[in-house]
Amino acid sequence: MNYARKSKKMRQIKVFIFITIFIVFTGSTGSSSGNINGFVDVTDGDTIRFGTIKIRIWGLDAPEMNTDAGKRSKAELRAIVSGKEVNCEPDGTKSYDRVVAKCFVDGHDIAVKMIEMGLAKPYCKFSRSYYNEAAIKGGVDKC
Repeated sequence: MNYARKSKKMRQIKVFIFITIFIVFTGSTGSSSGNINGFVDVTDGDTIRFGTIKIRIWGLDAPEMNTDAGKRSKAELRAIVSGKEVNCEPDGTKSYDRVVAKCFVDGHDIAVKMIEMGLAKPYCKFSRSYYNEAAIKGGVDKC
């Protein structure tokens, strides 16, 4: 086998290994629409991770982790997504190295669930009045 063939074969093997590792560690194959799908870890009340990909849930403002409310918010988000496939639709922006996306579990908007449970509030700067109905149900400030 000549050098050019060996080099091409090695690149193919490296690409295959990279894709396999990505799928194993993220639990996701993504989709042709740019969505990110799979099982997640919870970082805090408004951030989840698909492997190394951090997602900031669009329109959601959860309490900071150094508060009891922040710890409760994280625990409840973990309960919502635990053992379930999450589908996130990135909006094309980033926030502190996190992809900003609307995220769904069982077809339901995660932000709506968190706000209706009173565990977070709408992030008005971005969501405007989008989550006002959920805010009223959750007894939190609306936009």
